Amino acid sequence: MEVWFFLLLPVAAYSGWLVGRRSSNKTFKPKFFFRADFDISKQPDPAIDTLVRMPEVDEDSVDTHLTLGNVFRKRGELERAIRLHQGLLSRNTLSSQQKSLAQLELARDYLAAGVLDRAEALLLELVAHKIQLEESLQHLLELYQQGSEWLSAIKVAEQMQELTGYDLRAEIAHFYCELAEEAIDIKDLPIAKKNVGRALRVCRQSVRALILRAKLEKLSGNFNKAIKIYKHIASKDIDYFSLIINDLIDCYKLADVTTRAFDFVQDGASYTRYRCDQCGFTASKLQWHCPSCRNWDVIKPIPAS
Repeated sequence: MEVWFFLLLPVAAYSGWLVGRRSSNKTFKPKFFFRADFDISKQPDPAIDTLVRMPEVDEDSVDTHLTLGNVFRKRGELERAIRLHQGLLSRNTLSSQQKSLAQLELARDYLAAGVLDRAEALLLELVAHKIQLEESLQHLLELYQQGSEWLSAIKVAEQMQELTGYDLRAEIAHFYCELAEEAIDIKDLPIAKKNVGRALRVCRQSVRALILRAKLEKLSGNFNKAIKIYKHIASKDIDYFSLIINDLIDCYKLADVTTRAFDFVQDGASYTRYRCDQCGFTASKLQWHCPSCRNWDVIKPIPAS
């Protein structure tokens, strides 16, 4: 056990002893605590048990719980973080502010552990009561993206825009594009077209939505329309030329105007790798959402040397 942790325990214990001398008639039994997957009584940990069994908690000892839980989570000791925050939420003397902070920290623990349903329940409860609202919406947006729940992600992103004034139009357009690609996979072209249209209404400059729109025109046999869109994309952002050149050539062939494709082929650069402008993540094919820094539209082609 780390020395620093034992040094903190007497402070927490003393705070609890002081509060234990006070009487309180408040009662609070969070229902989600009883749904938790981790039972604090099943995995003994003397250091945590000392905190969990403190008679009462005051502001200082609540801060100790939250701080140590955050340290555990950052160190990857997720079960310890969860047990500590569960133990705190089992108290019947927490103020509304203390309860919301502990609930938010427990949701973060669950997100880190991949227990998405538990995290969602905690965050939705906070949002419903308009407590820790911005942080809860941010975590819900992360959760829904991780679970590919794009309709829920759109709803949360729109709430965040209204609440904070952040411009999330590009992200929302990507969510609609994700829905469009799901529809294309099951050959539901009308639904795909509807979602691409929604993406472009949200963000007219979305390259991804334009590429999907051209793809849908090609799949529908409208080759000249597809060619027009592909040419627009090439003139708009040459970085994405490698993504469209093969489809553009196919459309020229299918429209029986093959020779007109050569000018575009000669101007196009050769790309073999893709790199994120934000974190440096590299990949062999384009990903619209960086799996490392989790930003959208930051991975760009690297010209071959």
